[in-house]
Amino acid sequence: MPTVQQFHQAQRRVATFYKDLLHNANDLYEKGGESARNGLSLFDLEWENIRFGWAWAVKNIEKNNVAEELCTDYPTVGAKILDLRLSSRDRLEWLDVALQAAGKLHRPPAEGKHLAEMGLAYYELSKLQMAIGCYEKAIEIFRSVGDRRNEGRSLGNLGLAYAGKGEFRRAIEFYEQHLIIARELGDTRGESNALENLGNAYKNINELSRALEFHNQSLKLAQELGDRYGEGTSFNDIGNVYFEKYEYERAIHYYDKGLLISQEIGDRTTEGHALGNIGLANYKLKNLHDAIKYYERALVIDEELGTQHGKSETLNELGRAYADLGEPNRGLKICEQALRIKQEIGDIRGEANAYWHNAYCLYILGERQQAIELAERAYEMLMELGIEDSTTKEIRKYLAKWRSEHE
Repeated sequence: MPTVQQFHQAQRRVATFYKDLLHNANDLYEKGGESARNGLSLFDLEWENIRFGWAWAVKNIEKNNVAEELCTDYPTVGAKILDLRLSSRDRLEWLDVALQAAGKLHRPPAEGKHLAEMGLAYYELSKLQMAIGCYEKAIEIFRSVGDRRNEGRSLGNLGLAYAGKGEFRRAIEFYEQHLIIARELGDTRGESNALENLGNAYKNINELSRALEFHNQSLKLAQELGDRYGEGTSFNDIGNVYFEKYEYERAIHYYDKGLLISQEIGDRTTEGHALGNIGLANYKLKNLHDAIKYYERALVIDEELGTQHGKSETLNELGRAYADLGEPNRGLKICEQALRIKQEIGDIRGEANAYWHNAYCLYILGERQQAIELAERAYEMLMELGIEDSTTKEIRKYLAKWRSEHE
């Protein structure tokens, strides 16, 4: 019969083995193409064992250095695949342990990587100020150790956080810094990401031709890399630009491409975005029943992932669709739920959008003065943020119509 010490040594070897297996699965995924599918399949097949290895390391973190090293290594070696397969909250739990372990082991580069990943998780949960804090600390560490690649990536992610707050011009500055570093280093994947982010920022300030130019460059690089995740995201982004151009059927064409890829690789986040986008395009085409069907599918994923930003946006659109179907009371309750979420997470742009959707339902209910006041508040908030997109144009159009009817 093995001794207690031998039993613990065996468990340590198992935990180390599955850390290495996670590393291999992540490497396969990052290669793209068929390798990416093989990496995801390997991860899914061995997930329970990977989770056992991680749990052993966490349980024994205070007992030996090997467990500390495993705690900091697991999230690092599996970063890309864990982003796909774990919820934001679950990743934060892993990363908090990893950050503490890296600090005890005096490993600044690992601390920087964990902080950067924590920033991404906080961003996905719409905790933008916390994300900004994590990215700024990570950038400071990466600069101190001369890690230009991760400095560039964190600058790009810092831009995302500011874009989430509606500060698109400031975001563009960070994206441009990332693009310069990526090209300097020959980091093609980083270059693709920076181009994607620039495309989204220019879309949000209504420079649509420039946005399409950046997104098409990003798509080309993703396809050359065999990066299915990046390819799917690019198709969704291009669809968003055509949506802003009011070319809804063309937008759906690109959303469908993104949806198929996200389902193929098990990327639930991008799948949820694509479903919501297809729903919105169908709404604009007045296919209300189809729109609701897609919104409800997206909402299931939002609930599953715990993404408050995504959930509130889906609720806004679902509420409006029900109002147009002749159920304005039901629609208003759904939109009020979306507004509460936006206020709780401090998303100013999202709060303005929620005010607009509440106003729309109220007007259909006959509460016209209240609807006009809420729409005016939404418009003023968006103008203060410098946002000129399809939403601001729509509010302006409806306000003019409602005011003339109310006179």
